[in-house]
Amino acid sequence: MKYKKKLIWLVIIIAMAFGGYKYFQKEEASPYVMEKVTKGRLAQTVSVTGEFKSDEMAEVAFKSSGRITVLKVDIGDKVEAGQLIATIDKGVLYEQLRQAEADIKIQKKNLSDMMDKKDTITLDQRDAQRVLIKKYEASLDGILRQMGETSVYSPIAGIVIAKNASVGEMISAGSSIVTVADPENLVIESNVPEVDIASVRLGQSAEVVFDSLTDQDIFKAQVVEIYPASNVIQDVVYYKVKLKMDSNDQRLKIGMSSDVDVLTAEKDDVLMISRRAVKQEDGKKYVEILKTDGKTSFTEKIYVETELAGDGGMIEVKSGLSEGQEIIVFSSEKK
Repeated sequence: MKYKKKLIWLVIIIAMAFGGYKYFQKEEASPYVMEKVTKGRLAQTVSVTGEFKSDEMAEVAFKSSGRITVLKVDIGDKVEAGQLIATIDKGVLYEQLRQAEADIKIQKKNLSDMMDKKDTITLDQRDAQRVLIKKYEASLDGILRQMGETSVYSPIAGIVIAKNASVGEMISAGSSIVTVADPENLVIESNVPEVDIASVRLGQSAEVVFDSLTDQDIFKAQVVEIYPASNVIQDVVYYKVKLKMDSNDQRLKIGMSSDVDVLTAEKDDVLMISRRAVKQEDGKKYVEILKTDGKTSFTEKIYVETELAGDGGMIEVKSGLSEGQEIIVFSSEKK
């Protein structure tokens, strides 16, 4: 009998414990996710990738094809504006030059003979000979120009950052021999998507983190140029933007990639909430708060006015709420 009573009490205790567990579990499993209205700094940024480049770069190339006979620079060399970089074989140009000079000499001799025979040579014939001489002189000028194009010079002062050819190699017209960059005029170039470019303006500040450095190495930069023309990359429209670094660092090298956050808008000491808490009804924005009449809980709409949408899914509240007030961010209840 005692054993049965103990067993009954044990069952009762277990049942009460289980019921209490279910009760409190039900209480904890609230269908609402709540948050408090906070006050602080709200920032809006456009995040893009960038490349560290020189704002003044030059590709040195020949206008004619040929075999390289002289290449006077290597990667890392400093060069001055106008310094000889390379030459190609002049090939048959010397022979063509001698022939052109000889042809002009002959045609001038012909004109001289014609001048001595004014009685038999008409003025029109002499003028035609003069035109022929000019034609040969133009041909000579063309050959001299081609000879001049067999040497290339650096158009700017800077450092050779790339070399694409070597002595003895055949090079095509227009192919880059070396790339020269000014190491003192460094910028970050970024491609900003079409959907974000309207927010980016000259003079805006940015934070830059380079892939080769740590996340703690944050550099300040400023937007200095926005290209008016677009370019399409994999069917997406982008606009090129240049940013000037506030300070340089010896660890940074031309060609390094980076992550850039351009600060497009910010406000201090503003009320803010999660954007997903804001709903719309008949063109009006509202949030919901949770209220109780002592027995049951119910929601109530509060119409709000919002403004700046910041990072992290937060948005500024201009009116309708106060700091510390609790609002519903998400509800799992079906309405």
